[in-house]
Amino acid sequence: MGMQLFPPGNTPILHASKHLGRAPGGGSGAQLYQVAENDNIYLIKLKGNNQGIRVLFNEYVSGRLGELMGVPFGEHVLVEVSDAVHPVAAAAGVRTREPGTQFGTLYFENAQSDLAQLRQAQNFDRFPSVLVFDTFIARGNSRQYAVYPSNKQSDGAKDMGTIFDQGFAFTGTPNWDVAGLQGPQNCTANNGNLPLRQWFPTLDAYEPYIRYVEQLSGDEIGQIVHEPPLTEWQVSEEEADAVVDWLDSRKMLVREAIETFLR
Repeated sequence: MGMQLFPPGNTPILHASKHLGRAPGGGSGAQLYQVAENDNIYLIKLKGNNQGIRVLFNEYVSGRLGELMGVPFGEHVLVEVSDAVHPVAAAAGVRTREPGTQFGTLYFENAQSDLAQLRQAQNFDRFPSVLVFDTFIARGNSRQYAVYPSNKQSDGAKDMGTIFDQGFAFTGTPNWDVAGLQGPQNCTANNGNLPLRQWFPTLDAYEPYIRYVEQLSGDEIGQIVHEPPLTEWQVSEEEADAVVDWLDSRKMLVREAIETFLR
């Protein structure tokens, strides 16, 4: 279940082979699928979901940026869901039936959400990255996380912690627009529902992730923003360019926001 890291501008498209049903929880009606390329199960958000198509763009672009930062989560992928394996319209969480390219992220079986277990995770020391990441992308809504055992046993050792759900990103709402992105930047630390200031009270824990954000180039950001199928996901070139400019102008504001949060 390890994550394969693809450089900006280079990400494969997977192909859903079997629909396994609706994913547990969540407001977007995400579905579980096996894919033809490997044995993993992916949580797929469909274009016709309850929260609107822009959520797919937010999830994918934010997730790809976070992967490069070292944020603890599974890979974010593009998944082709054909007509043959797409749920019917009006199924739970499926507002409209729209086969084609969807957003997917690795699904962790037997995962649990428990802060005590998260503290036991082998990758717990990477969680300062979550605060830097959420602050950079202006994620709204509550932070979701899970802890899963790598041996796939629900009562096994809690090996890895992971976060997910970045649909409310880029100004903190799922349906941002160019005017909102071109307005004044308001960069404040987003702590979600994890007590990160209590767990990691000093700046040195966050420093590697802040530096990575500051060193992101406009070209790297642009490559990631243009990885998803913009036309299919109803994002115009003007809107994509506005996201690139917004992120590029925001990256140097994150450090001060984290420093202010930790005071």
